Amino acid sequence: MGVIWQGTKAALFCGAAYTLAKADVWGDNKATIEYVNSKCESSDRIKYYKMMIPSSAELRIRFADSWNNGVRSVFSFVDNLPTHTVNAACWTSTQIQQLAATVGESKKESSTAPAAQQEAAKKK
Repeated sequence: MGVIWQGTKAALFCGAAYTLAKADVWGDNKATIEYVNSKCESSDRIKYYKMMIPSSAELRIRFADSWNNGVRSVFSFVDNLPTHTVNAACWTSTQIQQLAATVGESKKESSTAPAAQQEAAKKK
């Protein structure tokens, strides 16, 4: 059974390779370019979309601009990192102080509440 399965896989692979070689997929792309150009000339819709495709020079410029903007952003962040660190430390300190004050007030209220209840119970 294994020999038949291996033979089937080999036949499929060889058939696919032969078909792709006949279609000139691995060869020169001149035939593909000619085919695409002939189809482009026959359809107004394809002509419209083909005009919208940017040229390779334009793509290189866009890529370079995007890359440079990314590099600028990274180094701007690194340049401002000490400031961001100080701001984060100050904010954290303020938040901890506010939380400690809130917890301290709630403890005072909870410790005075039983005393008030005890006084009310004594008066009855």
